[in-house]
Amino acid sequence: MQTTQTSTAGAAEADLAAAFAAWAGLPGLAAALDDRDGLHFVIDPADGRILLASPAGQALCAALGQADRATLARQVARANPQDTAPRLARLALDARRIAPPALCQVVRGTRDDGRPVFLVIPTAPVKLPRPRPATPAVQQPEAPASEPPPAAVPVETLALKTGDRFLWRSDASGALTTLTGSEGLTGLIGQRWQDLAGNGRITGADGMFAALGERMTFRAEPACLDLGDGPFQVELSGAPLGRGDAAFSGFGGFGLVRSVPAARVANTASAPIAPAATPEEPLAPDASALSVPAPTAPEPASAEPAAAVAVPPADCAAPIPAEPEPTIASDERQPEAPAVPNDAPAAAAPFEPPAPAATVEPPPLSTDEHAAFREIARALGARYAGDDAETESPAPRGGAVMPFPGPNTGPNT
Repeated sequence: MQTTQTSTAGAAEADLAAAFAAWAGLPGLAAALDDRDGLHFVIDPADGRILLASPAGQALCAALGQADRATLARQVARANPQDTAPRLARLALDARRIAPPALCQVVRGTRDDGRPVFLVIPTAPVKLPRPRPATPAVQQPEAPASEPPPAAVPVETLALKTGDRFLWRSDASGALTTLTGSEGLTGLIGQRWQDLAGNGRITGADGMFAALGERMTFRAEPACLDLGDGPFQVELSGAPLGRGDAAFSGFGGFGLVRSVPAARVANTASAPIAPAATPEEPLAPDASALSVPAPTAPEPASAEPAAAVAVPPADCAAPIPAEPEPTIASDERQPEAPAVPNDAPAAAAPFEPPAPAATVEPPPLSTDEHAAFREIARALGARYAGDDAETESPAPRGGAVMPFPGPNTGPNT
């Protein structure tokens, strides 16, 4: 929407000179157009744009939204279909939809290019919308002082080492599309061989460039690359892609790093090597403490199983046979059960576990208990401790017959 101070100012710029000349010849319109305080505006019926307006018309149209102006354009077009005679129509000029439609004169005109326009002049005063209070501009936080752009950082070559092998591929235009195998060369991806040679990033590669130009295979061609840290030597091999009937699609090959930049080698040598952080390890035990195991008191838990194996429970009554069988007494005493050694041999190795504590010798069995256990062992087909394990009992030598010792039940037994 254009802003004007007079009714006809800016008509030429809006291609409305012919339309205002025709409207000025109509009776009653010339005075309305010359009124500086009058309200009128020119609207395009196609899209609702306000092409020209008086100061009061500008204030009115500024309150109308895009949808309101489109609706107003349709109302104006229906009110004055084809002729140029002024028509009266009630138009909705209040964007708030509070005031009733205002009675207006609608006059058709033609722009200089032949497109139709309409002049709208209200016949009664129209209450103009209140100007909206100017919202204070939100104070934007001050931007920090712009830092100078960082200097160009050379291509990182931390991973570049002598003997590295890499694969490369370039398209038909010579731009490198793939570089794998050495992370230090990834900064060359996207650059053309010709551009690298033009800015001095690759030198001494005449043989390779000749093969690229003739689309021939080349092998182990020397070249000197410079990624920003200094020149270093490489060997390049490659072959054209798309041989035979296939269309040429570029080159592919491999390379070998023969040397690394001297600056990188110097920086690596001068940089102090920080010791690697290792987890704290427990201090090694003293060897003297491990050579001789400290004596420990016998644990009750370990002594109980041994006692349980060697001696039956004390509260368990020994079974008594119904009829003891008589045996022939022998002059020789039967050997007693071998005594369990009290001390076990000490461990010779320094890291062997300590020897078990000596077991406490239980009290010997009575005669009745020996006899009862021997009878049980014979019934089960086993030998009781003290029986001869290798030879049978010797033949009886004769002698008095005496009953098998048993429990003393009375003087006549």
